[in-house]
Amino acid sequence: MSCSYRLMRLTILSMQRINDNLTVAMSNSHDILKEQCDALLYSWVTHLIHRLNRQLYERLCRVKNDKINHLSATQSITTTNEFDVAVNGHAQVATNTDKLVVNIPEDLPLGDDERSLLAKSVNFIPTTPFTDEFQVKEDNEKFFRHLLLKAHFHETNENTHVEDHNNEHDDTIDGVTSNNDGTSANHQQNTMTESFLERLKPKQSKWTPPPGKFTAVDHYIDKCRREVNQMDFNRRLTKHNLSYNEQQALRKLRNGRDVVIRQADKGGAFVVWRRDLYIAEANR
Repeated sequence: MSCSYRLMRLTILSMQRINDNLTVAMSNSHDILKEQCDALLYSWVTHLIHRLNRQLYERLCRVKNDKINHLSATQSITTTNEFDVAVNGHAQVATNTDKLVVNIPEDLPLGDDERSLLAKSVNFIPTTPFTDEFQVKEDNEKFFRHLLLKAHFHETNENTHVEDHNNEHDDTIDGVTSNNDGTSANHQQNTMTESFLERLKPKQSKWTPPPGKFTAVDHYIDKCRREVNQMDFNRRLTKHNLSYNEQQALRKLRNGRDVVIRQADKGGAFVVWRRDLYIAEANR
């Protein structure tokens, strides 16, 4: 993350230098043109330059819009299919679910609604009737802490601040002192092993940088908190991103005990195992 941040800063500085150089070059060219030409010729040349720049800008805009339309065409088709599914009230598999949902064994019964649900990928989040106020505020506070930590350590090595603040209680023993109470060597060896393993455990720090160092970040956090406090968490959400049949399929898969659903190692697909085969494979 720190490497990406430094790379971003270097890129911005490089682009700023290029922009400054181009500005100086344009100003020099403008002065030379004004000295070499009379007023009429100077006006005609500047008008021609502006017209060519406008044509180039319009062409670049057309190229950009064509690329965006081409890239969003597939997404538009998928969105339309999902809308049709929600309106009709029954699941229509818009994509090839054979590559997204794998059955083990192949004859494992799995309905179209269940396949359509699993084909929505791991990142899909079903909507709920109500919003959990506590969860929303907790997630916001975690995000605010992450922002403050990034701002506080934006010019330091990431490993340095992990050692300085995540290891607040670094009181581990480098070794085991000699025993004067007659404990056995085996007990001493176990104590050394436990001490060594204890040092390897990552220590989770709850330290948060104090406010006041970065005014912009503090204003942003304060604005977010005020907007969250103004939200109506008792309002019931009327729209659902799953059809009725897909909601029933979700409840069936959640309460089912005869299958085990796992994410594939590659490809982002789901693997639906029959439970006895999954246990046998795990014990093999």
